[in-house]
This record gives sequence, C-alpha cells and structure tokens, in this order.
Amino acid sequence: MPENVNMRDVARAAGVSPGTVSRVLSNRMGRTRVSVATRQKILDAVRTLDYVPNINARRLFSNRSGVFGLVLPRFDFPMRRMFEDQHLMRILAGIEETISPEGYRVLLIFADRDFVSGKEYLNIFRSKQLDGVFIWGAASADRFYAELGEHGYPHVFITTRPDCGDPAACFRGNYTEASRLAVEHLLEKGHRRIGWCANGDDVTSLQGELDLGIRQALDANNLGWDETIVPMRCNYLYSHGCEFAEAFAPGGASPVSALLFVSHDSARGCCDVFSSRGIRIPEECAVACCDSLVEEKSILKITRVAMDDFEIGAAAARRLLKTADSGTDSGDEEKLPVIFVPGETT
Repeated sequence: MPENVNMRDVARAAGVSPGTVSRVLSNRMGRTRVSVATRQKILDAVRTLDYVPNINARRLFSNRSGVFGLVLPRFDFPMRRMFEDQHLMRILAGIEETISPEGYRVLLIFADRDFVSGKEYLNIFRSKQLDGVFIWGAASADRFYAELGEHGYPHVFITTRPDCGDPAACFRGNYTEASRLAVEHLLEKGHRRIGWCANGDDVTSLQGELDLGIRQALDANNLGWDETIVPMRCNYLYSHGCEFAEAFAPGGASPVSALLFVSHDSARGCCDVFSSRGIRIPEECAVACCDSLVEEKSILKITRVAMDDFEIGAAAARRLLKTADSGTDSGDEEKLPVIFVPGETT
C-alpha cells in the first residue's frame, strides 16, 4: 500500500480525472453528471487505497475551500450579547444541517475594526479561504459590504442588511408583518394607548420595518401614531425587560393599557417583575411581543409573533450553496412567514 496517497492516485486507479474525484468526494456535482458506475469506481478506489481527503488537495482540484464564513458583529454591537440570542443559535442550526451534507463547514468571523479597515472582508475571498459568507446582524450603515457584490463574491445577509445590500441576498422573518399582526391584535382587544418598548438606538434595518408594520395597523384602523403609540425604551434581553418593569408605573403621566416588546425575552422579564410587584396581566397592563421563537414557551403564555429561524438559516444556506456553485445569484428577497400565537397576556 503506497504511503501519502493523494487524489491523483485515486483518479488513476478509478480511470477518471482528479476533478471528477473531487466532485464526487465533496458531493458537489455542479453541472457535471457522474454516472453511478463511475462514482462507485471512485469510492472503491478510495477504500482500496485507504485515501483520506486533504483540504489543500480539495482546494487545488475543485477550486473550493469547502468552508463558508459566518460574519457576526463586533462585541460592542449595541446592547447585545450575541451568543445569548437563541434566534442566532437556531439560524446556525439551520445553516449547519443544510451545508454539512454538501461537504461544507462554517468558520466564525467577527466584524471588528481590522475586518473593516484592513478589508479582510475582501481578502478572505482573494486568498481563497472561503467560498462564501453568511452575514448576520449587519448595520444599515455598513457600506463596505457593497464591495462583495461589486467583486461577485458569494454572500447572503441574515435578519438585517445594510442600506447598500442587495435585497435579493437577504433572508429574514417578516418583521413588518410581525408588528402589524401584534398591533392589530391589541387594537381588537380595545387598547388605544400602546407602549412601544423598542431599542431607540437600533442601528439595523429592523426598527424601520417594525415601525412600518405598526403604522400599517394604525392606518387600517384610522388611528394616528401620536395618539396611540407611546415610545418606551427597552432592549432585547430578559434583564432589559426586568429593568423596564421595575421602573414602570401603570397609570402614570403617559398611561398605557398595553405594552408591545420587540422580543419575547424582554416581554418575559417584564411579566415576571410585574407578577412580583402584584401588577395584574392583562387587567392592569397587557403584554405582547413581535419576535419569538417558534418553539418558545413561558409559564405565562405571552401573546407573540413567532419566527422559524431554523428555516431562515436553511433558506440562506440553500441560496449560498447555489450561488457558490454557479457563481451567480438569483431570486428575490426572502421574508419568511411569521406565526401569530395569541396568549393570556392581552
């Protein structure tokens, strides 16, 4: 048995080209069709020669690294501890389940100052380290991402995209639909003063989409923003909801009968503190949220609009696989459906 068996040895034993061996072993057929018989000859040669694929050989013969990057915001991203975000975890699960059978792996990349100022977002493609990137949590002002499109580098945005980003390369839940459904439900319950508990410093595109959904619900009911919506600042995490609830006084200077939170986590924190303070839900104050996980549950069933983040990640992965394989992108911006889940809090 020869030592240091390489892909050329397998190709020679199977009577095919090294490129065909690479496509079969990476399960990336592209436009090339390989017969069942030829595929079996290659697999038999691999077993006979005890061949272990080498990443550098794969790159040489297939012109692919077999790696996608997942770009995440730098750690000072406003008020978020990203690895506490279960949406991100579910998105990553959808990505992994979709790309693993295709022979791909994910590399985490943080968009710190060097990533931007040193143009690492271009260098990772020029050095053939990656075949494409998923970009999660992009800010509206991240204009440097436009260069990825200008150079034809495969990429997709997840959840948010910069103003310069290609809408056709963005995958997310329909946040406009989410806030519209939540506000329509509160209006149907008779609420006419609604506290909108959102992050006023949000630098992503989400705040605008959420506000648009609220305006659509108000317009459909001939109601104005200023007469119905009371802006109240609250961020996304459970602790943020707790802090908000500690300072909240029902029937205060700007009395509201309902609170609408961006996330289920902050809504749950608020509900827990309300319970400890003896504030009755929904009799004294109703609670709802625009953004929840499909499988999310609480002891107190919060009225919510759920996102299937696993499918968002899977859809983004399918597009990036297709783009990396063909070199061209196609399709429209994808806003995946949301699920309205009425609860006991409104």
